[in-house]
Amino acid sequence: MGGRLVTLVMLTGKRKVVRKSARHLVAVVVSLVFFVPILVAIITSLKSNASALTSSVLSLPHHLDFSNYRSVLDLGGFANYTKVSAIVSIGATIVQVGVATCAGYGFAKLRFRGRGLLFMAVLLTLMLPPAAVALPLFLEMMHFPLLGGNSIGGTGGIGLLNSYPGLMAPYLVSGFSVFLARQFFSTLPDELGEAARIDGCSEWAVFWRIYRPLATPLIVIVTLFAFQTAWVDFLWPLIVAKGPSLFTLQVGLSSFQQEYTAQWSDIMAAAILASLPIMAIFIFGQRYLRRGIAWSGGKS
Repeated sequence: MGGRLVTLVMLTGKRKVVRKSARHLVAVVVSLVFFVPILVAIITSLKSNASALTSSVLSLPHHLDFSNYRSVLDLGGFANYTKVSAIVSIGATIVQVGVATCAGYGFAKLRFRGRGLLFMAVLLTLMLPPAAVALPLFLEMMHFPLLGGNSIGGTGGIGLLNSYPGLMAPYLVSGFSVFLARQFFSTLPDELGEAARIDGCSEWAVFWRIYRPLATPLIVIVTLFAFQTAWVDFLWPLIVAKGPSLFTLQVGLSSFQQEYTAQWSDIMAAAILASLPIMAIFIFGQRYLRRGIAWSGGKS
């Protein structure tokens, strides 16, 4: 009997080791899938444009050439592209954080008629790809009344096209951010708000003084996603901005792509520089990101 027990324990231990090793192997493979393109971009950015066209993508350069980074930084519009991207991303992030936290609190803690139906409508927006709503939103921005030379009927001008509000429009509200905020606030005890209301706090004071200080991790998570979405988007700025003065960084980088050739080393150097802000904020907020994934499965 004792021998069988020992054998069973050994088999169980071996199975655990095999499962753990398999998980580690899968993690390594997935990490390589994501890391190899980054490695290729870094290697290519350190080659000359001629070498990037003739050598293997994974072949190391004979000497490190940082002139590509200098040429990108010296590009006439690079500073302006970065400024436009920063204004659009930061402005849209601030608005989206405010809308998401207020809406999420309302869906989680307030009782009103039609709450479930309205929240369902928010969830339905997650099923729409951005490209599907690009044209309707473009027409809405173009015919925005009383702005951009438009009459009260929304005709005669360009509305909010070629403007910062027009560039920010798709990123001001996010169904995913509202959903995440609702899930987060649902995990917080209702007793906190009830005690504050008994003490005479208004509903706004309950939200601002009681629940908002507890929502710092949520705010960080929504900030990460909102900033990243606005910073990396290419399609919307391309169709809204009418000139280089309002090109974002992603649109501006397309200037390295010419009709018959591409300056791959310069493109990769510019891509690395453009990704630095995203890398920085994700490194800062990675521990909150793990919590945000857990909240998405919180109680309903």
